[in-house]
Amino acid sequence: MIDRGSNFYITWIDEDYYGYYNVYRSLNPDLDFVRIDSTFNTNYEDVPLIHDHYYYRVSIVGPNGMESEKSAVVGAYFDGRLDAPGQVRAVDRGLTVRITWGSVPWVGAYILYRSDDAETYHQIARISGSYLFFIDEPPQAGTYLYKVSTETVDGIEGPLSQAASVYFSDNLSRPENVNAYNFGTYVNVAWDGVTDATEYIIFRSPSAVGGYVEIATSGSPAFIDVPQSSRDWFYKVKAADNYGHESPFSFYAYVHFTDIPLPPHNVTASDQVHNILVQWNSYGDDYDYIIYRSLESAGEYYPIDTTTAYSITDWPATAGHYYFKVQSIAGPGQVSELSDDGHVYFSGILETPENLQADTVGGYVSLTWNAVQGAAEYDVYRGTSEIELDLIQTVYSPECTDAPSAGDTYYYAVTAKTEGGLESPRSAPVIVVYEP
Repeated sequence: MIDRGSNFYITWIDEDYYGYYNVYRSLNPDLDFVRIDSTFNTNYEDVPLIHDHYYYRVSIVGPNGMESEKSAVVGAYFDGRLDAPGQVRAVDRGLTVRITWGSVPWVGAYILYRSDDAETYHQIARISGSYLFFIDEPPQAGTYLYKVSTETVDGIEGPLSQAASVYFSDNLSRPENVNAYNFGTYVNVAWDGVTDATEYIIFRSPSAVGGYVEIATSGSPAFIDVPQSSRDWFYKVKAADNYGHESPFSFYAYVHFTDIPLPPHNVTASDQVHNILVQWNSYGDDYDYIIYRSLESAGEYYPIDTTTAYSITDWPATAGHYYFKVQSIAGPGQVSELSDDGHVYFSGILETPENLQADTVGGYVSLTWNAVQGAAEYDVYRGTSEIELDLIQTVYSPECTDAPSAGDTYYYAVTAKTEGGLESPRSAPVIVVYEP
C-alpha cells in the first residue's frame, strides 16, 4: 500500500481463475473489516474522508461465487498530505541562491518559502514536481532561510520541511582553483569559471603579499601572460559582470617563469622502411627546432636537421638502432634543454632494381629498369666481367645512356639509393655486345 497524499493506492498479485476481488477496510486491525468495494483489477484507490489510521484486506471471489479468506493486513495513517521533502540545501552562488531538495513520490508540485527573520516565511515559488531545484534572487545581501513543502496532484499542500540557511552575498563569487603554469616563454593562468561573470580581471605581482597590478581582462577563465623577466610571479583574479558587480580577489597562484622554451615532449621515431619519421609535441606555436641523432641512448647526439614543423623525415644510410632528441628555439639566447629521446630500430630495406634492360642505339647503350619505391637516385655499374663492375654514373630516374670508349662485351648493373645514401642490393647484370 502506498500513501499518495490525497489517496491510498493498494495493489496485490493476480490469481488465476478469479471472478473479482473484494476490498475491506477497518479502523482497527483487530476488529471487523467492512467491504467497501469490489473490483476486477489488481489495484484499488481509496480516499478516506477522515484523517485516521486505516487498515485493508482483500479477498478473491471465484467464478462460482465462493469467496476466499481475506489477505494479510496492510495499513497506514491518512492525513491527505504528502511528507515534507528532506535534504533541503541552500547555496550562495554570488548573485543567486540555489535551493535543492530530495524527491517525494507522487508529488504534483513543490512550494518554496523564504524568510529573513527565521519567523515569518513567504511563498516565493511553486514549481512542477519534476524539478528538484530552484534559483532564487533575494532582494539584498543577508542571511536567509528556506523551506519546501509538497502539493498533491489534487492541490493539497503538505507540511513544511526543515529550514536551510544561507548567507547571500549579492555579489559575484571569487574565482576558485587559480593556477599558473610556466610554459617556458609564457605563463598560462587558468581558473574555474564563475556563474554570471562576463569577464575576468587578471592581476600580477612579484610578491605574494601585495603590489598586485592589473595586467589584462579575459572573457574566458584562462589567460596567456608574458612577464617582462624571469623570476617568481604571483597571480590573482577577480570576476566581473556587465552590471558593475566585481568579486573579491581570488587566492594567489605562484609560478617561476623561466623565459626560455620548455623542451619538446612526446618525441617518437617510427620506422618507415626507407626512412625514419621523427615527431614531437611542443609548448610553443612559433618555435624553431633542432633535431639531434645518436646511435646510443646515452651517447653523443649530433644535429641533423632544423625545422619549424613538428616532424622531420630522416634518411639513415644503414639499418640499426637510432635515438633522437629535439631542442626548441624561441629567439636569440632562448634555447631549451634537449628533450627526452625517441628510439627506433631502422630496418633500412630498399628493394633491388628489377627488369634491367639494355639496347644499343647508334653509338651508345640505352639502359632502363623499374623504379624503386623510396629511391632518390640510382648508381649505374659497368665492367667487362660479371664480377668486376665499376661505378660509371649516378642518375635520378630509372634510365640512362652510356658510350664506352671501345667495342667489347660489357656487363651492366644498377643499385637504388635513398636520400640518405642507403643502397639496395645490385641488380642482376645484363650483357651488351657493343660495337661503336
